[in-house]
Amino acid sequence: MYTSARRGRTVGARGVGASVKAIRFAVLGLGSALLIAGYGVSQVAALQGWADRYARAIDTSAVSLLSLALLLIGVILAFAPDAEEPK
Repeated sequence: MYTSARRGRTVGARGVGASVKAIRFAVLGLGSALLIAGYGVSQVAALQGWADRYARAIDTSAVSLLSLALLLIGVILAFAPDAEEPK
């Protein structure tokens, strides 16, 4: 990386910030897709009469750990600097 004389900022940092933005959108998309799918399946389970089996199936540590991981990744990405933000 080197400093651009015209703008006085480090060249190459924009690519890193753009990837943080892309990761934010990917995590947002993944979280939204999981919420939509979970809501849809729960509605189907309720209408089909197997809501109790569905509730027991999602009440596992794997689902809780996935939720915790998405939450922590979201918090970390919330504080990650963007290349487009002024320093």
